[in-house]
Amino acid sequence: MGASIIPPSPIASPRTSLPEYSCDLVYQPSTLAAPARKELGPLPEGARRKLQYPIQLVKTVPRMMVEELQTPWCHPKLYDDEMPRAMQDAYSCCAMYLSKNRVNTPLILRNIDSKVNELLAQPDPTTPLASLAHTQALLLYHIIRIFDGDISSRAEAERTQNALEDSALNLVVHVDHVDPLAGKETRLRLFPMAPTIAFWKSWIFSESARRTLLFTMFLLQAYRILAGLPVAPCDGKLGLSHSFTLSAPLWHADSAVDFAQQWERTGHFVIRNGGIDVIVREATAEDVDFFGRVILTSVLGVDEAEGWFAMQLALTTWDTRASSLIQLELGKPPAIMSFSRLRTDVPRANEDGGSLLSPNGYDDDASSVHSRSEQDTDSDDDQLQARARNSRELRARDRMVLMEDEEIEGLVTDTRKKQERSRRGSGLNVPNPLRMIQRRGSNASLNSSTDDLNDVKRQTRRARRKQKKERLTESAQHGEDGELMYEMEEGGMKEGSSTGDSSEREDSDQIDRRRMGLVTDARERKGRSWWRWLFIHSLIAIGFAILVLMAWKLSRNRKSLAKQDFVSNGTALFAPTTIIISLDGFRADFLQRDITPTLNAFIKEGVSPKYMLPSFPSVTFPNHYTLATGLYPESHGVVGNTFWDPELSAEFYYTDPARSLDPKWWGGEPFWVTAERQGIRTAVHMWPGSEAGILDVAPSFLDKFNGKESLENKVARIFELLDKPGKEDKAAMVAEMRPQVVAAYVPNVDSHGHKYGPNSTEIMETIGKADTMLEKIFHGLEDRNLTDIVNVIVVSDHGMATTDTSRLIQLEDLIDTSKIEHIDGWPLYGLRPYKPEDLNPLYDQLVEKAKSSENYEVYLRDENMPERYHFSKNDRIAPLWIVPKTGWAIVTKEEFDVEKAKADGTVYHPRGLHGYDHEHPLMRAIFVGRGPAFPHPANSEIEVFQNIEVYNMLCDSVGMEPKPNNGTLRLPLKPVGTHKPEDTPEVPEDPVPQTPTAAEATEEPRPTVHGEASPSPGPSDQKGDDGEGGNEEEEDEDKTDDNDGDTNNDQDKDTGGSEKGEDGIEGLWHWFTDTVGDVWDSITGS
Repeated sequence: MGASIIPPSPIASPRTSLPEYSCDLVYQPSTLAAPARKELGPLPEGARRKLQYPIQLVKTVPRMMVEELQTPWCHPKLYDDEMPRAMQDAYSCCAMYLSKNRVNTPLILRNIDSKVNELLAQPDPTTPLASLAHTQALLLYHIIRIFDGDISSRAEAERTQNALEDSALNLVVHVDHVDPLAGKETRLRLFPMAPTIAFWKSWIFSESARRTLLFTMFLLQAYRILAGLPVAPCDGKLGLSHSFTLSAPLWHADSAVDFAQQWERTGHFVIRNGGIDVIVREATAEDVDFFGRVILTSVLGVDEAEGWFAMQLALTTWDTRASSLIQLELGKPPAIMSFSRLRTDVPRANEDGGSLLSPNGYDDDASSVHSRSEQDTDSDDDQLQARARNSRELRARDRMVLMEDEEIEGLVTDTRKKQERSRRGSGLNVPNPLRMIQRRGSNASLNSSTDDLNDVKRQTRRARRKQKKERLTESAQHGEDGELMYEMEEGGMKEGSSTGDSSEREDSDQIDRRRMGLVTDARERKGRSWWRWLFIHSLIAIGFAILVLMAWKLSRNRKSLAKQDFVSNGTALFAPTTIIISLDGFRADFLQRDITPTLNAFIKEGVSPKYMLPSFPSVTFPNHYTLATGLYPESHGVVGNTFWDPELSAEFYYTDPARSLDPKWWGGEPFWVTAERQGIRTAVHMWPGSEAGILDVAPSFLDKFNGKESLENKVARIFELLDKPGKEDKAAMVAEMRPQVVAAYVPNVDSHGHKYGPNSTEIMETIGKADTMLEKIFHGLEDRNLTDIVNVIVVSDHGMATTDTSRLIQLEDLIDTSKIEHIDGWPLYGLRPYKPEDLNPLYDQLVEKAKSSENYEVYLRDENMPERYHFSKNDRIAPLWIVPKTGWAIVTKEEFDVEKAKADGTVYHPRGLHGYDHEHPLMRAIFVGRGPAFPHPANSEIEVFQNIEVYNMLCDSVGMEPKPNNGTLRLPLKPVGTHKPEDTPEVPEDPVPQTPTAAEATEEPRPTVHGEASPSPGPSDQKGDDGEGGNEEEEDEDKTDDNDGDTNNDQDKDTGGSEKGEDGIEGLWHWFTDTVGDVWDSITGS
């Protein structure tokens, strides 16, 4: 991953904030820009010490799966009889992933993404083994994509991690909720073997399922920590499944016979709720397999885990491979750790080479946690025993030994009883709610208990020795050193002597029995008190778990609905509802031409700025998707109507569905996805991008692009959607319920602006028809008593400027086009040279040419692109750009020979263009809002803003939570006053032709015809940008026509081709046939 990254544009998250260190952990471009990479920053020391070893282990899992057919959570015998298809595909992908190199990496990662999508599209598994294979396959895919280092793969993994969590939770119903060690008291017979084999296979499945479930949740939490995200609290979802069996001999048993023998020989432990107390207290090093080491290290930290293993094995250092793993930085490939069965026959001579984090290298003579180490020897007792030699002292010592033996025997008995109870009880325990709260609130208690474990043991031993010393000294205080020898030298034992058997007191046995009875009574009382405490707390824990599970069950699979307030119009109940209408190509000053009475009246009733700024470049697809997401084009990835993606080695071409409707092009989250995910139904009518299946979410009602649709049909469709039944109709089907967001796209103004120009008679007529369409919508709302119930937002995406043959720039006059591999955009040009070393010379050449002309500007994406464009932080943006002045256009000779056209009077088409500097007055758009979400005084004016703000307003208008985006405005808006006629901006003037020709002057008054031939597109074939108003997702738009402003996209407009001057009679004939065709389409409603 690269270490040098240009920071993305800032994003304003509506309500979320991250810890300061999160930005140093994982680079997450807040603007959702195209893939960018950054080295992982340093983790907090505590998290690093606990997660570094588990993460390094996780990175080796694909190789382990391929070479050993197992993972820490997948038993090597699990799929001996049958391997479901999901696991077969995952195994193949792991093998393929291990062979990746610089050349084949994109293909392999795409294949893995394809397999993930296929797996998620399949029906839910119907058998327990298939469910387990489904989860384990998703887990393998997730590990590959999260830790591969490719940020696109990581983003895909983050998108599907909810599916992984759901799949893991589905294992709960298949996990055996009985203690996995239940039945230990029943011997596993070696003959006949059938029952033992059945038990072994059942144990393999249940244990693999438990470990898979636990490890999935562990990995998701670990990734949240690495990504700097808040750690998800335990919400009780796992309930009875937070446990696994800790027994390396059982896990590594090669056969049913081996399993049965190990079952009878070794002790086993059930680790519940991540608690490791039982491991620290009672387990030995031989008991801890790889999975146990992951849990132990993640809880204790690598230093404390090292100390525990060293104490168990009498070692002082980790093995060489483990030490090197711990010292590795995140992101470097770890060494492969073997998953071979734990060896117990390694001689002590190999002890120094053994691994404390690897199954190999354990010593058969390793010290057990139950055995006494050299530190446990009571040196003080030994000295006192060597000194006390009289009979009273010996008798006191015997009593002490007897009491210790009874205490040890009682502890052994209690341990056996606990094991029997655990076998009869559930091995998948209910988490203690108090303990959960304590853990969630602070890790201090856990850290302190584990960090000071050795100190506590030492203090306990010292206290025990001190007590025994005091008791022994008290019992021997009547004796003296050498008294026994003195009595023997005097000729034998004296009756009543204080030493030896001959001097034993008569009541000594009674005293001993009395003391033993007191000890027994105290132990029984302690046992009864323990049972009472355990019973009460168990009831509390079980009741809490039942409540949590019930709440989870009721809330599962339900969409998070925003709070809805319903309002009645007299016949139906309406939740917050918004209609947003986009008038493509509607320039802000069109409102000042006295041909839009409805829109002007709408402005006086609502709230609006003087104009709204589009985003750069001011073309249709980037701006409509900015309206839908609140992101700059550099952030959502749709950086033009046509562009080349160097990473995908593919071209986006907006008029070709095969090249534009793939979700890979569309980043961010559009409003219809945000709404549907929050339980708000949407209807989208022809909005650019709505047919792409972005994030695998489609609107509830989707109308595909239809360039022939009349404006009357659009009005009818909107009210067809509003007239659908709502939640007040109990008999209504959910699929037919009324949407709360209705988005409609109107391409007519843009289409005729391209064809005839923004100042033509034809465009005036089209604007009037669009205004009439809005009038019908407002009347329909009023007839339904919805004027004050339904919000209406009217926007446009950009303006329009007039073109002219005299304002054309011949590309061949500027640079050597043979050095250019790809040309993006139009009328501005993005250039990608074949050779990177040609970039700066081409730039210098263009800058030199620009000195003699003020008609275009030259920018390098990574050096001097204006910051206000927000057009540099995406690899889809070409490295070199020629941006013409407004009204100018750049053409190649193959498309349009400028000098020849000037000589013979050829008129350049399209007659109107956009795509220029988004802040130029001719590119200004409109925004008007009215309804209950806009509780502002009528005719309110707000400050001018950019179209990145519309997404937040649309979300707020229906009560949904917006995703992070570049916008900052939220409803309600803050008016600065009301619109005043004297403050109306001046109408911008179109560029004046530099050298108008006689032929142009002759042709200008007559209508522009659209049936004439034009040259075919050039090699780059990207000149369709100019006509994007009505051909976004159709290929036959050039054949469409309209009367009520219907889309009419001609090939001459699409290609920027030429039109020869024609005979006046032929031109009038074409105009007449066009008019008749429009009238006929209006009559038939086509």
